[in-house]
Amino acid sequence: MNVALDTTAYSDFLRGTPSRVEIVRRANLIFLPLVVLAELRAGFAAGNREAENLETLGRFRASPRVSAPPELRFSRSRLVRS
Repeated sequence: MNVALDTTAYSDFLRGTPSRVEIVRRANLIFLPLVVLAELRAGFAAGNREAENLETLGRFRASPRVSAPPELRFSRSRLVRS
């Protein structure tokens, strides 16, 4: 089974929501769309645990089962592809 996670599903997975954990556990391939990455990064920047959240996301993205666009850097005026 292949799945695409939205922002809420990713957050629920990290919180250990059993249904989300099971879906991620069973998935052969997990897609993280660009809009989800952008929403997560914006939320991280607005919170007080940005570095920790970025590290967690980086570990998740490093899984060979996760497919996501290349890492993006954000500046105040534009989006820059790394």
